[in-house]
Amino acid sequence: MKFLINFLLLISLFTVNTTRASLIEADLSEDAYISYQGMDWAWASPNNLQFIGCAGPENTEGYLDKVYDNDNDVCANQLMAPQYHENWRYATAAELDILINDIGLASFFASSGSLIQAAAYWNTAYRTVDIGDFISGYIASGWGASGYETFYVRDHETVVSEPSSLLLFSLMICLLAFRLRA
Repeated sequence: MKFLINFLLLISLFTVNTTRASLIEADLSEDAYISYQGMDWAWASPNNLQFIGCAGPENTEGYLDKVYDNDNDVCANQLMAPQYHENWRYATAAELDILINDIGLASFFASSGSLIQAAAYWNTAYRTVDIGDFISGYIASGWGASGYETFYVRDHETVVSEPSSLLLFSLMICLLAFRLRA
């Protein structure tokens, strides 16, 4: 019996297929980004190249939000454009200055000590980011810089109450106060 188990284990080592993790297509969970002064910030990737480890397609524009799938040219990683998730965009140079000078690395740590990052939402293979690159100032948004951390942003959605809702709420408080006096 022991011989059979060892034999099956040996055979399984030669027949294992590697699989790639798939992108998370759902909207980002609230623990995958931070909010600062009316904007959401997502630490999207530990590298700033669209295709890593492959030649990629001739027309890369067609693959901004679609996975490049070619059996003859398999990529180690593909970084999707920010629009892969609704309302996200590239950060401007001025916004990246805010990231470096005002927000800083400490803001990307949750109270539990875990890193707040969204690599699994925009990468076909990467699942985490590189703190060392952030500390060294290797930060970008638009593609083209190998070894730079990638950040995407979106305008933070705030819910503003309608004036009629505020009026109705105020009226109910006044009626409640009047009733309590009577």
